[in-house]
Amino acid sequence: MKVKRYIGETMQDAIFKVKADLGAEAIILHTRKIREGGFLGFFSKKLIEVIATVEEDRDKQVTKELRQELSGLRERIQELTQTRQKQNRHFGDYPSQMAQLLYPGKLQDYAERMVNTGVMFDIINDLCQEVMNRLEVHQFHNEEMVYQALVKEIVELVNIAKPFSVYQSRKTIAFVGPTGVGKTTTIAKLAAQIALEGEKKVGLITADTYRIAAVEQLKTYSDIINIPLRVIYSSEDLEQALSDLRYCDLIFIDTAGRSQKDYHQMEQLKELLPKGIVDEIHLVVAMNTCYEDMMESVNKFGELYLTSLIFTKQDESSKRGVLLNILKKTSYQTSYIAFGQDVPEDIDEADPERIAEMILKG
Repeated sequence: MKVKRYIGETMQDAIFKVKADLGAEAIILHTRKIREGGFLGFFSKKLIEVIATVEEDRDKQVTKELRQELSGLRERIQELTQTRQKQNRHFGDYPSQMAQLLYPGKLQDYAERMVNTGVMFDIINDLCQEVMNRLEVHQFHNEEMVYQALVKEIVELVNIAKPFSVYQSRKTIAFVGPTGVGKTTTIAKLAAQIALEGEKKVGLITADTYRIAAVEQLKTYSDIINIPLRVIYSSEDLEQALSDLRYCDLIFIDTAGRSQKDYHQMEQLKELLPKGIVDEIHLVVAMNTCYEDMMESVNKFGELYLTSLIFTKQDESSKRGVLLNILKKTSYQTSYIAFGQDVPEDIDEADPERIAEMILKG
């Protein structure tokens, strides 16, 4: 990995030099304002210093091989887990919790489906108990009646936030979340949908300057859908960008992926998005994340006065019940669910009946 230093009269000038030398895959390590020249400290020139690097081909190959090896290990662990589950079912050696999930008629079938989609045992039990209180004994063998009763219970459990398209006043909305959850693509989908409706003007701001490629991705989307984009590097830049886009009804702010385990990164995020300047903060989480890691993200990012949760990668998850687990165990609403890479199609407003269908029918 080679690290190089670049000097420019402006940030854009320095970034252009980085991109020209290292390419779009360059990684920005550090930026700062400096002074050079002059005499005895007088008449020095203000400049921007950028420290950048790029992965060597050998590093990329090693990383690729490690990822392939880890993927193979994950698949093997999954195969062993599935084999053990089948053996347990065959010999009747269910875990004690599973043994407690015994319900009449078709309700038992749906309880097992919810187990397979990753819904937690206590939530399944609460839902089924409510259905048992609602239905008569003979109705448990009517699959449609059992299904509709469960849908009603799940709908009452899920809190839905208003979609952006119905907002009546000007809003500045930031999107935060761990790395790799699809924040930038999600923002592009939402911005494109609202822009195509033609009733609201949308502006974009990106603070995801860690990788030049991330800025280029959002710039490409903004050019295609013909909406303005500003790039910022600090909270001071944010105020200027918001002033530039003051004619927009909705301003979406893309942020760099942050690890909920990194205290320093979380503090930087708090400084970038002060309450009073940013109206709403939406946490983007991927549905192919395990419950424990997702809950940790929700708790840590929750220090940023979150408005709602946006779930992505529904199409990549076999345990979609994690969505219900998170919404039941926290007080947060959900606003959107994304399920693919196509812009702007692959995102829907969160709908409680669709969520129930996703969990009960897989």
